[in-house]
Amino acid sequence: EVPAAFVSFNSRQRAALASQTQQYEDPHLWITEPTPEPRDVLWNNRVVPYSYLIVHWLLAVVVASILTIFFAIPVTALQRIAQLENIKNWFPPARAIQLM
Repeated sequence: EVPAAFVSFNSRQRAALASQTQQYEDPHLWITEPTPEPRDVLWNNRVVPYSYLIVHWLLAVVVASILTIFFAIPVTALQRIAQLENIKNWFPPARAIQLM
């Protein structure tokens, strides 16, 4: 996505002045140019249909659920297993950690 902005002016003189002046200290970072004609703009691409919003929301819920199941639950189980008291029971040399 290319960051862009449309600016309207009250007069052609002000629009010409704004398009010809340097707007930022680095002239290659912020470039001003005249806008395209209204017939050249693809207006259908400007709006996302409501049905797409529902699909994107459902997809986000599914992805979040999958991440919860396959990431959060196993990590919680591993943290429970990895507690020092459990490790001491399963792996006796780990008692040396308590002496440190």
